[in-house]
Amino acid sequence: MVRGLSFKKFILLLTAILTFILFWIVRGITYSHINSLQDQQMYTRWAPEGGYAQISAYFPENARVSPESLTGFEYSLMNALKKESIESKSENPDARLIASCYTVNGKIGVRSEYASVNLNAVGVGGDFFQFHQLELLGGGYFSEDDLNDDYCVLDEVAAWKLFGSNDICGKVIYVGEIPLVVRGVVAQPEDKISKNAGAGKEMCYVSYRFLSTYGTVDAVTDYEIVMPNPVPGYALAKVKSLIGVSEDDMVVVENSDRFSLVNRWLLLKNIRYRSMVTQDISYPWWENVARSTEDLVVWLTVLYLALILYTVVVILVLLIVLIVMNAELIKAVFMEYVVKGIGLLFTRMRGGREENYEEKDD
Repeated sequence: MVRGLSFKKFILLLTAILTFILFWIVRGITYSHINSLQDQQMYTRWAPEGGYAQISAYFPENARVSPESLTGFEYSLMNALKKESIESKSENPDARLIASCYTVNGKIGVRSEYASVNLNAVGVGGDFFQFHQLELLGGGYFSEDDLNDDYCVLDEVAAWKLFGSNDICGKVIYVGEIPLVVRGVVAQPEDKISKNAGAGKEMCYVSYRFLSTYGTVDAVTDYEIVMPNPVPGYALAKVKSLIGVSEDDMVVVENSDRFSLVNRWLLLKNIRYRSMVTQDISYPWWENVARSTEDLVVWLTVLYLALILYTVVVILVLLIVLIVMNAELIKAVFMEYVVKGIGLLFTRMRGGREENYEEKDD
C-alpha cells in the first residue's frame, strides 16, 4: 500500500507550491522594471535581429569631450569595423552601421509674448530622440537632418510657464532676438524616482549648435552608441580603447548587458561600494533612473532566487521522504514490472534468433 505524506508534510508541500507561484510574481515584477527602461533598449529597436550592443559613456566636465572629438572617434571606429569586415547586412545601401547621440547641459533664457523664463537646457546631437523617446503631448521632435537649428522641444512645465498651455506647437519663443520654433511638447515623468533623478525641472531641448551659440553650455557629459557586437564585450572594448578618454576619467556602461544575471551578481558583490563617488561625473536623469532600477532589481533577483531555491529543496526533500517511506513497494514494483519485463524482452529476442537459425538450416 502506498504510504502518503503526513499532514505536516502536506502543509510543507503547499508552502512550496505557494512559494513557486510567488517566485513567478516577483520575477515578473523584476522584468517589468527592466523593460520599463526604454532608454536602455535602443539596441533592440535599431537591430531587432540581434548582434548589436548599446554603450553609454559618461564624462566629467574636465575631460573636455566635444562633438568634434566624438566625430573623430566615430571615424576611427568605422575604420576599425571596416578593417575587420564588419558591415551592415541591410538591403538598403544607405543603411547606417551605427547610431549615436550626445548631450550637453546648459541654461537658456527664453521669452514668449506672455513671460520670460530661464530654463534648464539640454543641447542634443545625433539620434537623441531615437534613444530617448520622450512622451509627446503634442507635435514632434527635431533632428540633426533639419536644415535649421531654430527648433526646440519643451517639457510641459516650461510650456505652461511660457504660454499657459501645452497646445503650442509651431509657436515661437525668443532667445534675445533670435526666434526659436516650438516643434513639440513632452510630458514630465510622473514617478517619484524620475523626479528625484532630475527629470522634475522645466526643460528645453535644443540642438547643441544652437545652445552653444546662444546659451550657456558645458562640455559633453554623456555619449551613447549602438554598434555591432559580434562577440560579447567587443563593442565595450572598442569604445573604451578608441574614444580618447582614460578609463579612470569616465564611466562606460554596456546597457544591453547591464541587467544580465552575471552583472546583477557583480553589483550585489560590490554593493557596499556603490555609493562611493570617486569621479566628478554628473549623470543625466535617465541614467540615475537606470542605476536606481539596478539596485532594486538586484534585491528582487535575490528574493526570487531564494524563493525558487526553497521550492526546489522542499520538493526534493519530500520526494526523498516518499521514496524512503515506500521503498519496499517501489522495490516490489521494480522487480515485478521492470526486471520481469527486461527478462521477457531478452527471452523474445533469443527466441527470434533461434527461429532465424532454424530458417537458415532449412
